[in-house]
Amino acid sequence: MDWGGGMGVNRFQVVPVLDVLGGRAVHAVGGDRARYGPVRSILTAGDDPRELARAFRDALSLDSLYLADLDAIAGRGADPALYRDLAAPGVRLWVDAGVRDPGDLAPLLAIEGKPGVLRDATRC
Repeated sequence: MDWGGGMGVNRFQVVPVLDVLGGRAVHAVGGDRARYGPVRSILTAGDDPRELARAFRDALSLDSLYLADLDAIAGRGADPALYRDLAAPGVRLWVDAGVRDPGDLAPLLAIEGKPGVLRDATRC
């Protein structure tokens, strides 16, 4: 790989991850959801996932976002309002909403711009 700016430069993209539990952005701790606490960031004062996504876009010029909806993954229901809010124009949104069967896709298919959908591989 040539990272030095020569003819063979490979491009890569930084994609921020938002883990959301109970409507709050949380700091994931080794998959132990009982230990997840509110995320702390220098970009925003709180743990609102919408504010964090805006900061990723505006302050860091990032145009992609990976959202792990931990409630949906755990089978407690999706948050389509959050998905719609995060799927802003110019943002490529990837959503892991614990999709297990075609019926789980409905809240995602209703979003303008249709986010990428990630199937929960742990349930295959």
